Amino acid sequence: MKMKKTFLVGTLAAALLLTGCGKEDNVERRLVCSQKVSIVDVDMIADFKGDNLEYLGLKYSMGLDSYNDAQISAVSSQDMCSTVKTAMSGYSEAFTNCKQSLEGKTLVITADFDLDKMAGTDLSKKTSVEEATKALESQNYTCKVTNK
Repeated sequence: MKMKKTFLVGTLAAALLLTGCGKEDNVERRLVCSQKVSIVDVDMIADFKGDNLEYLGLKYSMGLDSYNDAQISAVSSQDMCSTVKTAMSGYSEAFTNCKQSLEGKTLVITADFDLDKMAGTDLSKKTSVEEATKALESQNYTCKVTNK
């Protein structure tokens, strides 16, 4: 289980590092990129205004249908927010508002990134929807862009 968590968190960190810069108009758009890794669905959510990244968040949904009640209790009692934050490495200071909940037999972890604390990194407020989409799709994410 620990190896799966490490792989999953590493995949997320790699996806975050791949976003680049570009030009856009001033339309507000949302990019949602999804990927399934083993029993975990990973969604990266990014909101853009023009060529400015205004919000970045993540959502992990871990299906526990094959787990018995004791296993579900053990998994849901672990501090997955700390695990994910630790794996963020250079982005851990920007990792905020992490919440963990059990919804039926699905463990859900959501978090935001403070973009001001990401200045000077490979992912900053100046990035385009197209570049983010291309980078995440190259990592086997399926992305969809919608107007907000």
